[in-house]
Amino acid sequence: MRPGPFCLINFSLSKSLLATALIAAFISPSQAIAADQPDPLALNFHLMHPGGGSKPADPNAVFYLDGAYHLHYILTHEWTVKGKIRKGLSWIHVTSPDMLHWTWRKTKLQPSFTGHNMCSGTGFMTKDGRPAVIYHGGGSKRNQIAIAKDHQLSA
Repeated sequence: MRPGPFCLINFSLSKSLLATALIAAFISPSQAIAADQPDPLALNFHLMHPGGGSKPADPNAVFYLDGAYHLHYILTHEWTVKGKIRKGLSWIHVTSPDMLHWTWRKTKLQPSFTGHNMCSGTGFMTKDGRPAVIYHGGGSKRNQIAIAKDHQLSA
């Protein structure tokens, strides 16, 4: 096992187990999110990625934990593995107390930690109350589960 806030469990899930896990996942109610953008064409109430050469994509693993909403979204960006620059998919982690004001957090859910791209998935709480995510590992061609070692969820 690698050190860090998440431990990775690699195995293939049956379709029925994956469907059950996805249905059982706690999804927070959808609400508008404020963006502080001076651009008059910017969205008024929507989470907006800070910018740069990366490309944000769909939201994943939304849950409420310890007084905060946690949202992950897929981001296409460059990362380095063994000295080589590659493009990959990571999950970006943001938190909010009210779903209006968001803080970007560090995360281990990225190719440099997992060894593969982070494709779509969902979040849920384990029986013992730990946050966890199920996602498809691009490149590994397998579904993956990451279980948080604590409630910090950050690197």
